[in-house]
Amino acid sequence: MSTPTSNMVFENFACSAKNSSILQKVREGFTASLKPTLRLALLYREELVFPGNSGWRIKILSGKAWVTFKGQDFLLCNDESLDIPKTANGAIISAVGNDALFFEVS
Repeated sequence: MSTPTSNMVFENFACSAKNSSILQKVREGFTASLKPTLRLALLYREELVFPGNSGWRIKILSGKAWVTFKGQDFLLCNDESLDIPKTANGAIISAVGNDALFFEVS
């Protein structure tokens, strides 16, 4: 049995859709929800280098993070987020303190 793809879902939905603008809004929302999210962990003195021109969003789940890009430094704690723009030319994130850092990247 194959896994349904977004095209299969929308082709089946299109058969019963009476308004194409509704279908377009549903398609845009469905596609946006497919954006991958990675959950990562870093220990004290570990760091992760993000490639440039990617446009990342970092959300701290637990711990404290030091993030730097374009000569700017940020300290993030639980439930805080930071958008790294595509113009940042890369970024570095590392754990601060003795506790592990758990975070999401999307």
